[in-house]
Amino acid sequence: MTTLLPPPSKRAKLANLTLEPLDLSTVTGNVLCQFKASDTGETTGSTIRIPAKTTAKELELLLNQLLNNVCPHCLGNMLNMCLG
Repeated sequence: MTTLLPPPSKRAKLANLTLEPLDLSTVTGNVLCQFKASDTGETTGSTIRIPAKTTAKELELLLNQLLNNVCPHCLGNMLNMCLG
């Protein structure tokens, strides 16, 4: 009869965790985003749906337009649908 070792701890599992790069060509669908005020933590505005393949540059453009009080409905093709 052999002695069984206990399973590795959560810390040991996390230490051995390797993140594999995500292949964005296979990503479909949308991401729901809701913004919060950095000073109070309160949610600001309604939830918006952003395509999952949105690039960092497109997100930057979106945030700049939102900060200038542009209505999310007016952002054109970048947003599939606004839930507001």
